[in-house]
Amino acid sequence: MVPNGFAFEIEYDREKQTILLVREYENEVIQVKTYLPHLVTEGEGEGEGDDKDNEDKCSPLDVSVSKKNGTSLNFRCSACYKIGDITVHSISLKKNSESNEDEGEE
Repeated sequence: MVPNGFAFEIEYDREKQTILLVREYENEVIQVKTYLPHLVTEGEGEGEGDDKDNEDKCSPLDVSVSKKNGTSLNFRCSACYKIGDITVHSISLKKNSESNEDEGEE
């Protein structure tokens, strides 16, 4: 259930096992995409210890903040459930007029 006033639009793609959150804020579009590779799919059993296994999982996050002119700031992150932490692995700036990315790593 989505709380009232949640600022992001939610798009769920069951086939690709992804969730995309999208929001426009002033002159920027913010997108957060997560991949759910550890979802229990139909036909898989739920054995003992599955809850503990899920607590140890981290989900990759791709975060993009784009300007109307096509320039975007992109973050590659991971969110870990057990420790409630988000780690930024890399940051890149993509300019519309250039095909190259300037990239910096943490």
